[in-house]
Amino acid sequence: DILIIGTKFKEHDYMYCSFGESESAAMYVSGTEIACLSPAHSVGLVEVSVVVNDVLCVSQTKLTYTYFAAPSVSSISPEAVSLSGGVTVMITGSGFDSWSSMSLNVFCSFGDESVGALILSDTEASCIAPSKSEVGNVPVGLHVGGNDVSSGSLSFMYMEPVLVVGFNPDHASVDGGAVVVVYGVSFVQMMNVQCIFGPYVSLGSVVNSTLIECESPVAEVSGPVDLQVSIGGYLSELTGSEAKFHFIAPVSLMSVSPVSGPTEGNTEVRFVGSNFSKWDHIYC
Repeated sequence: DILIIGTKFKEHDYMYCSFGESESAAMYVSGTEIACLSPAHSVGLVEVSVVVNDVLCVSQTKLTYTYFAAPSVSSISPEAVSLSGGVTVMITGSGFDSWSSMSLNVFCSFGDESVGALILSDTEASCIAPSKSEVGNVPVGLHVGGNDVSSGSLSFMYMEPVLVVGFNPDHASVDGGAVVVVYGVSFVQMMNVQCIFGPYVSLGSVVNSTLIECESPVAEVSGPVDLQVSIGGYLSELTGSEAKFHFIAPVSLMSVSPVSGPTEGNTEVRFVGSNFSKWDHIYC
C-alpha cells in the first residue's frame, strides 16, 4: 500500500487516488492517512492526488510518484551448498538499483526460511545461505517489499559434504585431453559440474555418487596441483591429505641405442630425449 499523509481526511464511499491519468481506489486509514495501491503505468514520474467525494484534496506541495521497471531475477550462484550453509549466494538479474533508493525490505527465502539480502548493483544482490537439516532442493526467492520478484523460478540444493578421495590417472600432459576419473563421495547429478585442476578448469560429468569423469585441461606449466570438483558451484572440501595431480611436459625422444639386438631379447636399450620423469608405471 502507498500511504498519503495529510490532514482532515474523512471516510467516504467514493475515494480514489490519481496517478497521472490512472486511478486507484483509496482506503481511509485515519484523519491523517489514506492508503491506495498504485495502478499499472509506464516508467516515469507522475503527479499524485486524492479525490474524496468528487472533491480534489488540496496539497501545499506537489506530490509525485516514480514508476520504475519491474526487477527480474535470472540466476543464482552457487546453486548448491553443504547442509552447514554460511555461503554467500549471488543473485543476478536486472533493475535492482531502483530498490536501493527506496526504503523497501529486501530479503532472500530458502524454502520456509528468510535471511536479509544486500543490493550490490543494478544486476547483483547477495545473501547468506542458512543451514538446513536435510539434503534436497528448496525454492529460492528474492523478495522486495513483500513481493517475490524471482517468481519461484530458482531452486537451491543442500548436499552432504563433497569430498575427492582419489583420481586416475594422477598425471597428464600439459597439452591436456586425457580422460581423468575422479573418485569421491556425495557426487550429485547437476548441469554445472566442473573439475578444478589448480588454476585450470574443465567440464565434468557425474557418472554416479562416487565417480566423475572429466578431461584434463591445457596447462601453462608443468607441476603438481590440487584436484577438486565443483557441483553447481559448490567446491569439494580439501582435507589436507589429498594426493596431487601432476601436469608433465611432453616427452621428446631423440635417439635409441642400440638400434638392433638378438631375437632372444633381454638387450638393454637406452633412449635419449627430454622431459623424462620418474613414475611408477613406465614401459617401452
